[in-house]
Amino acid sequence: MTATATETKAPNDLNALAHYMLNLIGSIPASTEPQQADPSPRSRALTKTAAVNAGVTSGALALPAGPLGWLTVLPDVVAIWKIQAQLIADIAAVHGKSHLVSRENILYCLFRHSAALAVRELVVQVGNRVLVRTVSRDVIRAVVRKIGAKLTQKLVGETLSRLIPIVGAIGVGAFAYYDTSEVGKTALKLFAEDIASEAGQSKTVAFKASNGLYVCSDFSREAVVIADRSERLEWEQFKLVTVDAKAQTVGLLASNNCFVCCDGDRGFQLFANREKLEAWETFKLERISEQEVALRAHNSNFIYVNAERGNTLWADTETSGPAMLFSMDPIEEKH
Repeated sequence: MTATATETKAPNDLNALAHYMLNLIGSIPASTEPQQADPSPRSRALTKTAAVNAGVTSGALALPAGPLGWLTVLPDVVAIWKIQAQLIADIAAVHGKSHLVSRENILYCLFRHSAALAVRELVVQVGNRVLVRTVSRDVIRAVVRKIGAKLTQKLVGETLSRLIPIVGAIGVGAFAYYDTSEVGKTALKLFAEDIASEAGQSKTVAFKASNGLYVCSDFSREAVVIADRSERLEWEQFKLVTVDAKAQTVGLLASNNCFVCCDGDRGFQLFANREKLEAWETFKLERISEQEVALRAHNSNFIYVNAERGNTLWADTETSGPAMLFSMDPIEEKH
């Protein structure tokens, strides 16, 4: 009977948790913390206080046993998330970066240590900066769904802990302390960086090559960049991320959340497989006409479509011509 109750309750609670999570990150907590000249000590102190608070709260809610205890599972998880979200806002404030707190970096800080693959698309490294992406609500929902497996494990653990009142409460409290400490570490590391919001820093575009086909990051073939698609779907879209507006240099972020690289170790062929935007992932965008652009790689060669190599993209020659020209179509994003 007990096992059945545990098994049937978790999926219902999982849907409720996803709902609470979307509501939580949709409302950015305010902070009364003043900016600090040296924010690290205050950030660590805030983290320790929040971790203790989370441990005590979670442990107390885990004390009731049996069916009464199961009723406290959802309030427990949501209460800890609220403590952690406030911690993130406070750490941002002591760094003087309250204006940069967003639903994306709250979600990133909450789950970076426990579900890194699910939240990796929300924050990317751009040279010496960190770019916090601005994504649609549908993308946020997709990220929450990816975290679902971790949430299920947490719910089952929380439910089972109610079967052993005192020992279970101690374990749940200890985990809440650890979990909140990790959230604080992630927030401290993030807000200590030079952060740029994607708003105003990037736009989504598609490139149509001189052969009349769209440029695609083909994830079924090592994320090779190739101009062979007649339709403009997800794989044919790129985030044009500004590196230096004055120098007109950009990075191209593919739909797998990796940057396009002109790989000097592979004959200067293009692949969308790099997590950081550095020299090989930086391109100079040159406007040729009102409709056409060209992209110059780190070796100063233009990117072009190599018809003899299956319309893959390369930057291995100094010659120029129609094959190096692309029409760049902006894509409207839904938020």
